[in-house]
Amino acid sequence: MKIKKTTNYGLFSTIKENRNINETHVKKLMRSFQQEQLVTPITVNTKGEVIDGQHRLEVCKRLGLPVYYFEVEGYSESQMQRLNSNSKNWSTSDFIDSQCSIGAEHYIFLKQYIKMYGVSISASISLLSGGNGMGGSDTLSVFKEGRFIVTNEQEAMRLGQLFKDAAKLTKRANPRTLISALSHCSKNSSFVDAEFLHKLSLKPSAFTGCSGKDEFLVAIEDVYNHGRRGQKIGLRY
Repeated sequence: MKIKKTTNYGLFSTIKENRNINETHVKKLMRSFQQEQLVTPITVNTKGEVIDGQHRLEVCKRLGLPVYYFEVEGYSESQMQRLNSNSKNWSTSDFIDSQCSIGAEHYIFLKQYIKMYGVSISASISLLSGGNGMGGSDTLSVFKEGRFIVTNEQEAMRLGQLFKDAAKLTKRANPRTLISALSHCSKNSSFVDAEFLHKLSLKPSAFTGCSGKDEFLVAIEDVYNHGRRGQKIGLRY
């Protein structure tokens, strides 16, 4: 595949689904390019649409440097997303924004869910697709390739509200392991959200020192059994 070189920036255009330009990243690249411009070609399709390398293209425009590029026939937004799903250049937020820009309803709902409940992106993806809030490589791969589908809306919203209320009561950071532990415990038929939140309000320091899921499971079970007479309810297993 032949690498080409040009200063005719008008040859190139961006695809709607490209992530937004990150000004901090552009400035960092500009400092690097001013010291030495290494040959790191951008990838475009035969229409000149940028599949990978829009930040490098922007830097070349600003500095008046030549753009190194190569063309790949047939590439479009789906190949762009798949290419970047295997790259560290795109964050999970970039993938969400890319899909939202083309009106992908499941990604739009995901973005709203994250904002509403304050759940981490990976945990939100897992919960909304029927997982336990811990995510996983397969789940994230599907998400990055644009195939994420909301299949567990009502339960995820219930857990999101439970997580938000619990985090507010304890006034602590919101680790992904907390919502995973809540998801696990809430599957027990004896678990009642309102009862748990009431007892947590009586023991707001219950999660102090917790970080891993197992530690949260112990703490949640202890909170739920606070003041209970007779047989304790086991929530960990």
